[in-house]
Amino acid sequence: SAKWHEGQEYARMKNSARNTIIAMMQATSQGMDASSVNSKSICIRGLENQSSKSLAQQRFIERASGIRSVLIEQSFQRKSGINDPVAIANAYMSFSKEAKARAAQYGRQDAEDAAQV
Repeated sequence: SAKWHEGQEYARMKNSARNTIIAMMQATSQGMDASSVNSKSICIRGLENQSSKSLAQQRFIERASGIRSVLIEQSFQRKSGINDPVAIANAYMSFSKEAKARAAQYGRQDAEDAAQV
């Protein structure tokens, strides 16, 4: 069976991510932005949620609230005998606006970074 990563490579990546998260947490505890640890050997991309427990908890709550909203809408539709995928999408939309804005910002930053390479 094909694997994305072999055992040692996965362990190395996991260890690197752990060290990056520790560096991010140290930076934020000293009043600096977590992105200040970015360098040629350290990249926080994809680990932004891990820089603080409160940020990770906030993102978890946002995601759970969105899922709950969708489940409520689906339940309502089932009981009412209707099928409206747009209403289901709209139920989640309000919870995904912040994530969409963050993703757009990350995309702009990635484009700027790529232009400098």
